Amino acid sequence: MNEKKEFGQWGEDTALQYFIRLGAKLIQKNFQNRGGEIDLIIFYEDNLIFVEVRTRKNEDFMNPIDSIDLKKQKKIKRTAQYYYSYKWKQDSICRFDVISIIGSKENYKIEHIEDAFI
Repeated sequence: MNEKKEFGQWGEDTALQYFIRLGAKLIQKNFQNRGGEIDLIIFYEDNLIFVEVRTRKNEDFMNPIDSIDLKKQKKIKRTAQYYYSYKWKQDSICRFDVISIIGSKENYKIEHIEDAFI
């Protein structure tokens, strides 16, 4: 695995641990279909949460959250709609959250944005 992929994987694992500490349950990691991919699908407080994780070593270029443009949001929404319609078996409120992780494995900052986009 290359360094960039490994760093991104670490970010997803760190985001997952963040949700687990809140008491959330992992439903699926890296769900994919033809339309796109969702990093984490979490169930927490009767909400089905589709999570996009953005990991950066610094904010020199841009804030990780700003890198989720409308095109990416549409792909996430389509993928989430498919998952909810065909894979999820209960009524739930859905939302789209973003986890931004900036720094290194030794020293990082997490930002959690609930309902990042609709």
